[in-house]
Amino acid sequence: MAIETMFTVPLFRFRIADWAEHKRRILASLPESGPHLLSPAGDTFTDFFVNQQSGVLPSYKDAVVKAVEPSLQEFAARYPENPKIDAMWFERSRRSNYHGAHNHGSLGFSAVLYVEFDAALHKPTRFLAPFMNFYAGGLMEHSPADVQEGTLLLFPSILIHEAPPNNSDQQRTIVSFNVKGGQA
Repeated sequence: MAIETMFTVPLFRFRIADWAEHKRRILASLPESGPHLLSPAGDTFTDFFVNQQSGVLPSYKDAVVKAVEPSLQEFAARYPENPKIDAMWFERSRRSNYHGAHNHGSLGFSAVLYVEFDAALHKPTRFLAPFMNFYAGGLMEHSPADVQEGTLLLFPSILIHEAPPNNSDQQRTIVSFNVKGGQA
């Protein structure tokens, strides 16, 4: 008998070098959270909707790209085309805020950069498998271990994921972006 694995779902993990300096620059460039950035569901502060309407990358993109560029170059060695960031936004979660299960479309990869994250207080992104458990029939999930500030995760955009509720008084901030193949 032979057992063959037919499908795998990659999760790329990077640790950003010189994180303290990159964190300072990124936080200084993010817009202030206010009522204008409250998501329609009222579950988190984000500039996602503002950025989607404008169709342009936000003003803090340079600080983020500078931090993640070495990781994206390493990722590019495995990606079939020249990867290009085509959307970017931030999310800031305070007590009871969360971002429910969603995906980012069927093409490309998506990223989460943990900017303000206390592993003792916050939970990382939770991923749901694109198929059910073959034995029990239930959902299969994965929450990456050892996530800390300066961790960058890249995963297929179609993968359903969520940010669990922030059960602390310390805010959790992430920057997320989508990567698609672009012309060299």
